[in-house]
Amino acid sequence: MESRITPTSGAASLPLPAADDAASPRSSATADDRHHGTDARLAGLTPRRSAALASAATALDCVTPDAAGSRGIGAPASVPVVHRPDRPIFSIIRPIAFLSTRADIGGHRHATSLSGNAVVFSRSKATLGGSDVGMVGMLDGQEHLVKTGISRSLLGQAVQCCAKGQGAEADKRLGYIVGSAARLLEGTMDTQATQQWLTLAFHAFLDTEKGKKLTEKAQTDALDIDDVCEIHDSLVAADPRLRNPLGIPALFDVINVAAAQDLVNALQGRHLSQQNIPDSSLLTLPDNTFIASRLIHDAEPLDTFLTKAFLPPDVSLAQAKQAAVRVKSAAAGSGARPDELAADHALLARINDPVNLRSGKQALIDTLRHSGLDGLFSSLLARLTLGEASDLGPDNMLVIPGEDARHKVISIDVTGFRYDREKDTPANSREPLRHGWGDVIQHPARALQVLLDASVMSSRYAKGLDGVHAMVIEAIREVLAGQATPEVEMVTQWYAALDVDSATSSLRSLGDQLKNMSDAGWMPDAALVNQVLARNCSFLSNVVEKARK
Repeated sequence: MESRITPTSGAASLPLPAADDAASPRSSATADDRHHGTDARLAGLTPRRSAALASAATALDCVTPDAAGSRGIGAPASVPVVHRPDRPIFSIIRPIAFLSTRADIGGHRHATSLSGNAVVFSRSKATLGGSDVGMVGMLDGQEHLVKTGISRSLLGQAVQCCAKGQGAEADKRLGYIVGSAARLLEGTMDTQATQQWLTLAFHAFLDTEKGKKLTEKAQTDALDIDDVCEIHDSLVAADPRLRNPLGIPALFDVINVAAAQDLVNALQGRHLSQQNIPDSSLLTLPDNTFIASRLIHDAEPLDTFLTKAFLPPDVSLAQAKQAAVRVKSAAAGSGARPDELAADHALLARINDPVNLRSGKQALIDTLRHSGLDGLFSSLLARLTLGEASDLGPDNMLVIPGEDARHKVISIDVTGFRYDREKDTPANSREPLRHGWGDVIQHPARALQVLLDASVMSSRYAKGLDGVHAMVIEAIREVLAGQATPEVEMVTQWYAALDVDSATSSLRSLGDQLKNMSDAGWMPDAALVNQVLARNCSFLSNVVEKARK
């Protein structure tokens, strides 16, 4: 079956303006919206946020009930932000007046009148999954996933580990944060000393009143955005040496996700309609910054789409994976209940039955032949060029019917500018060969072999269900083989046509645009921010250079 994505000489259809234009932040609201502030007494605002916004509070008193009602959630104050092909790439920064993290803010008249430059809590993100701490909030009258990055989320996970008496696991998560800082700063920090400072400060924090309160909360409830930000702030206040080692990964968790998603969105315009491209914003407050991405409610998770034919009708993919985890844990000596374990074994036996696997594979083949799956290979390659590893797979993608009735893949939650994955990594005694993107760009005919390899398309989406993953790969190979090379050629041509000078200028300008947050106690030094942005520019320039060869 042929893909509807074809390589063209004008693949990079996103016009990029001059550097001066690229440096200007995207307008976040209408003229009226920019005159609105917020009441410091609104529920859901922490004292530090309220103090930063006090100067804007009086403007709300000028809003009449009628005006407020006409600009509520049902009538957005501004046009919903979607990916616009006429704006500069990396125009991701969006200042907002406030962000509420509690459900009661949604009913406040003044809050709903500010949908153009405020985020109002809508619901928990628990149903969406993922390890990053966040929520679903209303922005522009539409639901957005709003979250902090993995580093702050790891701080929360470390507290949860300690609440369970798992101190070693907590320290491991702290080590991940230090490792992220070292990667971004490319070896210019003392990782051993930083690890010691962070470990000491963290465990000392747990003995404070704030720490005890959060540890107690973590025993029964998930920590939220305010909680993990409070941990971050407290650690830096206790040991200022941690400001840069914590601030750099915390800041670039959100910058790199928003920027990489923006880049991928420009590419996804080759096969997606505008309404199905997830917008990508870096929400900024005077003292904080978060990622926001519009939810696409009509889309189906790609992992669900690929695996549902293998599962019983009343069993979700998450439930099947949980059963596999419990069985594995029981084999390692965990105290699983016998009745629960027996049910898990029965479910896995049913799923892994060869007859079921063959039947599921044929059902998936029939679906792919009937409706296609455009954009799978271009999504895999784009994420590979941006350095993804474990996140590179169907659990970070969606699928939606296109206007031509063919299924389209939507890449979401891209974690960009991560690892240098250009070259193949040879096999060793512990790891098999790991493919890089350089070879497939130079030899597009190898696309199917490389992109479906376990070292590229992660099997994490079907963890514990190895037989299912194997059948999914076989079905994709059988039906979609003919579109792998054309999609790789399209991505290569798109990169080759990218105005890299304008793109990197826009990327570097993010440092200047974030200077209004310099007074935030956790913000890293501006020189280090610019250093990491320069690293990102080099990262992107290398991909473009290789694509042009």
